[in-house]
Amino acid sequence: MIDKDKLSVRGRDEEIPGLYLPKQDRSQQAMSRVLTQFHLLLKKQAFADIQMSAVSKASGVGVGTIYFRFSSKDHLLIALAEKITREEIEPKYQQFILPDSIQKQSLEEFLLAYFKVVSTVFSDYRYLLKPLTLLSRETSDEKVTEFLNRMNSNIQQKLSKNMMGLARRSKPAVTAKSVELAILWAGASLREEFLYKSPKSGLTHGEDQSFVQELSKALAGYLEA
Repeated sequence: MIDKDKLSVRGRDEEIPGLYLPKQDRSQQAMSRVLTQFHLLLKKQAFADIQMSAVSKASGVGVGTIYFRFSSKDHLLIALAEKITREEIEPKYQQFILPDSIQKQSLEEFLLAYFKVVSTVFSDYRYLLKPLTLLSRETSDEKVTEFLNRMNSNIQQKLSKNMMGLARRSKPAVTAKSVELAILWAGASLREEFLYKSPKSGLTHGEDQSFVQELSKALAGYLEA
C-alpha cells in the first residue's frame, strides 16, 4: 500500500498523461492521500463503480482539486499504476533482468522462475491490472496508449536480452523477433490464465504449477528448436 508522505512519479510529471503534479509539500501530501484512498477503494470494489466523490470523502481532498490534478478517473488509475509498478512490482523482476541472472540456468528454468513471479503479480494485483489492461484497449487517447506501452516494455526490453543469451546457447541464430514474439505469446497466455479468469491465490494449486511449467517448456522449445 502507498504510505509515503509525498507523491513521486519518476521525477517528470509530463511522463504521466493527465497528471498535473503539485510542487508544494502540502499539495503533494494531499495528492498522496488521494492515491492511497483510491488504492484502498480499488481493492474493495470494481473500478467502474468507484465514484470520485468517494475518493474525495475518503482522502479529505475536494473533488475539484482532484480533477485539477488528475484529468479523469482513468488518469488517476494510470498514476496509481505507475507508482505501484515502480515501487512494488518492478523490484520483483530485478533478478530476471540483471546480467548474472542467467548464470547456470537453462532457458526453461529461467522462464519457469520468471513466469511464477508474473503469475503471482497478476493474481496479487489483479484489482489494478485488469482495469488498466481494459483501459489500454479502449482508450482513444494516444498519450495514454504511448505511456502504457512504455510501462509494459520497461521490463520486457531488459528481460529479452537474457532470454536471447540463454536461447543462443542452443541456437546461435535465434532472432530478436523470435524472442519478442515469445514474450508476447507468454504475456497473453498468463493474462488469460491469471488475470481474466477467477482470482487465484498465487501458485498454491497444482493446475497453476502445471500451467507455468508447460508454458516454460513450450517457449523454450520454440526458441531453441
